[in-house]
Amino acid sequence: GIGFHHAGLLPVLKQLVEVLFTEGLMKVVFATETLALGVNMPARTVVIGRMTKWDGRRRRLLTPNEFQQMAGRAGRRGIDERGNIVVPYSPWITFKEVLAVATGELEPVRSAFTIRYNTVLNLWDPPRGDRVRQLFQESLAQYQAAQRVRMLEEEILEIGREIEAIPRGCLIGLDGDELLYDYRNVVAQLNHAKSQERHLEHDLAQLVADLDDRPWAVPARPVLRRLIREMAPGTPLHTRERGWVLFLNRLPYGGIALVLTREGAAELLTEYRQIDYVPHDVEPVPVPEALAQLSEPVSNVRGMVRDEALAAIWHAVDQRELPNLDAMLAEYRRQLEERMAPERRRLEERLSAVRQAVHELTQQRFQHPCHACHRRKEHQRNLQRIARLEQERAERETQLGREIAAEERRIRELLRGIRNVLEYFGYLHRGYPTNKADTLADIFDTNGLILCEMIDRDFFKGLDPPDVAEVFSWFAFDREARFANHFTLPTKLVLLRRRLESLEQEVFEIERRNGLALSTGHHEGFYGAMRAWCNGATMAELIELIELSEGDLVLTFNKTLDLMRQVREMLEKLYPDHPLRWSIAAAEALARRDIIEQSLMIGLLPPVGT
Repeated sequence: GIGFHHAGLLPVLKQLVEVLFTEGLMKVVFATETLALGVNMPARTVVIGRMTKWDGRRRRLLTPNEFQQMAGRAGRRGIDERGNIVVPYSPWITFKEVLAVATGELEPVRSAFTIRYNTVLNLWDPPRGDRVRQLFQESLAQYQAAQRVRMLEEEILEIGREIEAIPRGCLIGLDGDELLYDYRNVVAQLNHAKSQERHLEHDLAQLVADLDDRPWAVPARPVLRRLIREMAPGTPLHTRERGWVLFLNRLPYGGIALVLTREGAAELLTEYRQIDYVPHDVEPVPVPEALAQLSEPVSNVRGMVRDEALAAIWHAVDQRELPNLDAMLAEYRRQLEERMAPERRRLEERLSAVRQAVHELTQQRFQHPCHACHRRKEHQRNLQRIARLEQERAERETQLGREIAAEERRIRELLRGIRNVLEYFGYLHRGYPTNKADTLADIFDTNGLILCEMIDRDFFKGLDPPDVAEVFSWFAFDREARFANHFTLPTKLVLLRRRLESLEQEVFEIERRNGLALSTGHHEGFYGAMRAWCNGATMAELIELIELSEGDLVLTFNKTLDLMRQVREMLEKLYPDHPLRWSIAAAEALARRDIIEQSLMIGLLPPVGT
């Protein structure tokens, strides 16, 4: 028999082809390269019909890895003494090119490690997340990214080996080899002192704490958004740049709010993080109607209200007995600097002593008789070569220090960026997980942050089970290919997609500010199919409206079910009375039917021959 096998095939049909081919009941299988990935299906002969492939942008030659992956299926263990690989003639590919691919050196395996927010939260040890940093540093991806560091380390070792290979010793008979031994000892002490200097500089830099923290709880963005939405004119706020100000008006666009400063300006707050404190149970200060109705910044409001009125406003603010936050912050920073002063002083003293030792050893090396020997040309050439190699080694060590610092800085910035994003959305607070963190920790998906924010912001409120499954399916389709889609969505889902796009833009912007691109967002072209399936449509009816194979739809529906399962189990554990839990359970029941239910059971089928 003859069969075919590709990624778009229904799972049950793919398994049927694999079983028939493994049992020898099917002699020939036409397959894409996916058959060679992760499936143990050897054959006596493999025919590679084309030595090129389309990579999404252009048609290119196969790599040696891709060729060997397919060719490695030739030859059945215990049956065939050897396997056969056939490459048909092509007028567009020369024999030399084919041979280069078939015999080329294999490329190194590239790490597929991808950091996700749930990974960070599950490993986070407050407040700095050192365990997550260690994970980054020890990952294969980081090992490959630090290739330049390893190259420099190898160059430094190679230069050291060259130095050791040069004939050493005094060639003019001064004290035998004693001067040479003494010279090498000076060089060794110098290298050791330089190593100590690097370590002390690193320890001193790590000691300096982040002095930008506040000794009080800074309100999270969702809290500020809710408070400002309900805030009355004249309410006191504390900002990072201006201290105490008065809320005047909320703008519909272009900023967060207009506030009145003590200098008499109506300034625009453009970001929530500018606000670091909102007092509780403080009565608003009466402000003139002209100020409360401002819709744009004003550099000086004295043209609108009299000086006496402004003075009365700020006198009323002072009567509110608001906390002196600036004094609290100054005292907090003073105490922090005071606590780390002894250790900082100890490191600085040690560093000063080591630097003095480095200076003295450097001088001692250049003043040594062997360093300036000129009696014999051979000795001089040896010394010149040693000096040149030592200079090269010093340059490499300087470069190595910069590269190591750059790698540490990159990891530190990555971790700081993830922490900033999680703190912005309320999953961490000053390095410590909040109650909200448990929701995201249990969602293993690239778009876990977006999904948890959708739940937190009640995106699913009022949706029936088919609509709930539909929304989850938008995050389950991960192909980049374009396809025709003739499904239509009801108005409520169209409006929900617009809200979702606004949320995703917010997530993307916060990630971009912090040098991240972890979230991908929903697929704009995939919609309607899951809702129709949950409402009873057949697979044949679906593929008439969307230009995808049955296999692609089954894989997408299965991933949708997996996403819903993760969210449902998270809600069962954290919020057992949440209404979305029951909506998801009902949606799963609607989706798990016919070919979808069969595909989910494939992994539970008995092995062939039992």
